[in-house]
Amino acid sequence: YRRQRQMCIRDRTGTLINYKLNLHSIPIKWTSKINSFEKNKQFVDEQISGPYKKWHHTHSFYQVNSGTLIKDKIIYKVPFGIIGQVFAGKFIAKDLNNIFNFRRKSIGKLL
Repeated sequence: YRRQRQMCIRDRTGTLINYKLNLHSIPIKWTSKINSFEKNKQFVDEQISGPYKKWHHTHSFYQVNSGTLIKDKIIYKVPFGIIGQVFAGKFIAKDLNNIFNFRRKSIGKLL
């Protein structure tokens, strides 16, 4: 699951983000919108168009003794209802795990 972020403007409420993804070798375009942005606290993005029927992602940042704790809350629905969930549910869970594991490793290397 590769993601390219194509954005030249600051993250803030109302910002649109366009992604080009390769999801299991299938090219996908994804547009999300930053619905709220609180600097150093949290931001929320919601899918405008893309692979999910619904995607609502809250990124929260907390000060802790050793640095910053990042928490994510994702609410999503796959297309095609229960049929989509049965056939794609395990793949999606694995993909999300891979994405966040990659992010965790990347942030660790940067910091």
